[in-house]
Amino acid sequence: MGVDPLSFATDILVVTVIDAEVFDEIFDGLVSGNVEGTVVRGGSAQGFSFDESTLHRLIADEPMQAAGAAALTLAWQCRSKILSV
Repeated sequence: MGVDPLSFATDILVVTVIDAEVFDEIFDGLVSGNVEGTVVRGGSAQGFSFDESTLHRLIADEPMQAAGAAALTLAWQCRSKILSV
């Protein structure tokens, strides 16, 4: 759990690994976006890899709350366990 020290907003930080084909079958077409942005899909739109350069770009250059950056950083640190499932 992460707590913002200024607002006391509390976030539960989780990482979920889902096989790409299963994810597409369940969630394809569910939403195209919301106030936070546009959903990135395969096909005509290109997704992004879970690699160090992408992680750095998302955390350093993209608008992201501290809780999301923390979850991504911890997921990267634990990637060998996460991706071995």
